[in-house]
Formats: sequence, C-alpha cells, structure tokens
Amino acid sequence: MLATAYSAALEGIDGFIVTIECNNTDGIPCFEIVGLPDTAVRESKQRVYAAAEHSSIPFPDTELIINLAPADKRKEGCALDVAILCAVLKSGNVIPPSISLEDKMFIGELSFSGALRPLRGVLSMVMAARDHGFREVYVPIENAAEAAVVEGISVFGVSCMRELFDHLCKKTLLKPVSPCSKE
Repeated sequence: MLATAYSAALEGIDGFIVTIECNNTDGIPCFEIVGLPDTAVRESKQRVYAAAEHSSIPFPDTELIINLAPADKRKEGCALDVAILCAVLKSGNVIPPSISLEDKMFIGELSFSGALRPLRGVLSMVMAARDHGFREVYVPIENAAEAAVVEGISVFGVSCMRELFDHLCKKTLLKPVSPCSKE
C-alpha cells in the first residue's frame, strides 16, 4: 500500500515542504530511503524502527521504500523522523485507513525510546506549512511555544511517539498550544 505524510526541511533559513511517500509491499523485509537524503536522514531508519518498538507500536515486517520529494533537493538533519514513521504506519494500516494525514505536518527527531527531541529551524518549517495550506502541525514539545507564534495553523506539542499515535487514532486527544503557553 502507498501512504503519504508531510514534513519540512530547511534550505538556508527557509523551510520547504517534504512529501514522504511510503511504498509498502510484500517481499523480503527491507527499509530504503531515496530522494537525496543526507547521512542523518538515511540513519532515520534505525531511529524510526526503535522508536516504534519501544513505543509498543507495531512496525510492518514488509518491503518499505520511502521517497522524499522533491527528489532534486537535498534533505538534511533529523526533522523528518516522525513523518517517516507516520508514513510507514499508515502504509501498514497500523494507523487506520479512516484517519487522514493529508492536512497534517509532522516535524521532529525520534530517540530510540520514542521521545521527540527538539530541533533548530522549527519556526521556518511551521511558516512553510501554513503557507502551503496545512491545518495542523506536530512538533516536539520543547519547540511548541516557538511554533505557536505562527498564526493560521494549529500547533500540537508532542513529547513522545506513543502520545502522537494515540492522538491520531483518537484514543487520547492532544490540545493545540497557544502562543502564550509555556509548554
């Protein structure tokens, strides 16, 4: 099954949208990433797998190929981790088909434990999300107050992948962060 999730990366100080497509097919289990990833992005495979395992979220045991678009722009850093895992989970129906990721953007580095780590450049990435019509953005909790200053988009601060997964599956809902919040 093919699934799509969205994130952002930086080009200088400007954010740009990254579309993450996950093609999930029966075959020899593997996990590949294409679309000009740097070393940190290629290494996300290990962070994503460990984060799912330590968050008690089933990880598909199939052939997974991730495409990062646009393919002609270099993707650097760890901001794509959460979106990559969301695309994988959606492609394996771990996130139910009834749940749409179309108007949501996911920004964050994953630790092996499933915790989201703070990032640099979140403000520019959230501005890019708003400018491209996204309605919701999920960022590490430490970046939430910074991201919430961007008007016209709902910002959710997330501490761990399990929390985000439960929110997406409508088990325990997160509340948007207000610009004056101390979270």
